[in-house]
Amino acid sequence: MGLFDSFKKSSANANGIKLANLGKYQEALECFDKAINLSPNRSETWYNKGSALLKLGRYQEALECFKEASKVNPKDSKAWYNYGFILEKRFGRDKEALECYNKVLELDKNDYIAWYNKGNILKEFGKYQKALDCFDEVLKLNPEFTGGWGDKGLVLNELKRNEEALTCFNRVILLDPADARGYYYKGITIMQMGVDQEALECFKKALELNPNFEPAKKAKEEILASKS
Repeated sequence: MGLFDSFKKSSANANGIKLANLGKYQEALECFDKAINLSPNRSETWYNKGSALLKLGRYQEALECFKEASKVNPKDSKAWYNYGFILEKRFGRDKEALECYNKVLELDKNDYIAWYNKGNILKEFGKYQKALDCFDEVLKLNPEFTGGWGDKGLVLNELKRNEEALTCFNRVILLDPADARGYYYKGITIMQMGVDQEALECFKKALELNPNFEPAKKAKEEILASKS
């Protein structure tokens, strides 16, 4: 590639980034395509194109771009992450997504979101102890992440470790007192422990925060029906 072609490629990619930052994703795609035509072996351009397609909701095309980016540069952890994210969230291909998150963590063991997503897939697979290990890693890296505390609590409940789960949901509430789910899952845990009145108060609090939270409504009605 000559110097002028190299300049055109860099300019096309840079212009695409500028347009994407302005929310002009379709125009940005045209720039990324130009850059790819000039130099198809640059992972960052494939990544940028995939990101624009993701914003446009064109998930299959975005998936192919992130796949290509990870193929061109197997050490691009961001490409592996987005590849896994689309596989999991948009196509339900959890086993393949798990492989992607494992690759991310080989490259960057401090990516707490990759640990979190891996933990949630393992939770769905019923591998609760392995999922718990992942959520512990999440919370070592980011102790303020309520999602990590909440899902750790859910896994502990599956393992019948209700007291520890209760500690997790209390931490969710401490970190985000407006999170209705924290009160709901605290109530579910307390109900499993046989303390219905305290559970009822948790469900009421959840509904104060979110009056349309159907699981909390149902749980509240179940307790009230059992008392009538």
